[in-house]
Amino acid sequence: MNIPGNETALIEAINSGEVTPSGQILALLQELQNMLLALAEHGEENRIDLKSLPLAPAEHDFLRVFLGNGEVSARVNALGLSEVKETRFSGIWWSLHYNNHEEIIAELIEVTPLPDILKTQAPDLIESRDALHSYLQKLQPQH
Repeated sequence: MNIPGNETALIEAINSGEVTPSGQILALLQELQNMLLALAEHGEENRIDLKSLPLAPAEHDFLRVFLGNGEVSARVNALGLSEVKETRFSGIWWSLHYNNHEEIIAELIEVTPLPDILKTQAPDLIESRDALHSYLQKLQPQH
């Protein structure tokens, strides 16, 4: 399967019948549609572990190009590098997590308003609150 390099070309190729996704990719896209519906209607978040699926390289490429890139992307350095990108479909995120040898250890498609790795964790909030309080105390004029 020859996958066009960008989402516009891929959509045109699909519409013209030049490219047909595999049954597995069609099922995966249908599942993403159902997950997005569950998120929109019930706030239910889901994820698909791509490393657990037997995707051929061409299927992986098709999925990546079809989902495309959205407006938001982030790199997080916490226990290894993570890259999180919103796809062209709001609420569907492509997340890559690397080990210290820059090998992908997890590859997920997350259906959520915001992936957990981008959310501030409760202990970090408390630490920040305390640190800001301490700095503000030092800025106050002494009487």
